Amino acid sequence: PGSRLLKIQSSTSKAVWENQIVLSDVHKDPDYERRVQDYTAAFQGMDNDGDGTITFEEFKQLWVKSGFLSNEGDIRILFNQVDVNGDGTISLKEFIELNERF
Repeated sequence: PGSRLLKIQSSTSKAVWENQIVLSDVHKDPDYERRVQDYTAAFQGMDNDGDGTITFEEFKQLWVKSGFLSNEGDIRILFNQVDVNGDGTISLKEFIELNERF
């Protein structure tokens, strides 16, 4: 009771990947599922190679194109803050958690 699983599946020409996100009691917000769908769409837009992760280069490209950040050192600091598990990529789960904090 109080928890259920939201399963998100995305298919691209290069890869099919699944991410599962547990919706716990913390996420009783009725708009949470809609936000997760929005975050997933944004994530897919940044995942240029369709492998289910955002690399530093993909992340950097977004920030440079947007004009918000252009200094690679600043972008690296931000990337490392989002890459919580330190594997060198940003997963959908990490991306959603980042967006839910702000």
